[in-house]
Amino acid sequence: MPKRGPGQPPYEPTPADGATVQNLAALGATHKEIAMCIGRTGISEPTLRKHFRRELNNSLTEVKALAMSQVVAAMKRGEPWAVCFFLKCRGGWRERQDIRQEIEHSGAGGDARKIEVTHVGRKDES
Repeated sequence: MPKRGPGQPPYEPTPADGATVQNLAALGATHKEIAMCIGRTGISEPTLRKHFRRELNNSLTEVKALAMSQVVAAMKRGEPWAVCFFLKCRGGWRERQDIRQEIEHSGAGGDARKIEVTHVGRKDES
């Protein structure tokens, strides 16, 4: 085996570094930011991608799957918040505010009456 020239010894990934990459990637850190946190003094971005391609590609998906599994488990237990959350996020439902106004109207004879006006918006209105 030929002798290596001067410089740093080759990087050897550790399980702790893998966990760090996975967590930071799931949080949306850039490759540059992640690379600075690996090893004792950081590693280069190409080295990061070479050793941790799977973590970089799949971490966010794995965290989403974990979170969604908890929502599904709560739905199976019959927890209403989980059903509402799922329908709003994945079922196309949305909350609507009921807009009601009371208007006081006095006629010519001084007879004051309250009228309740309700605005009912169309589906495409916000």
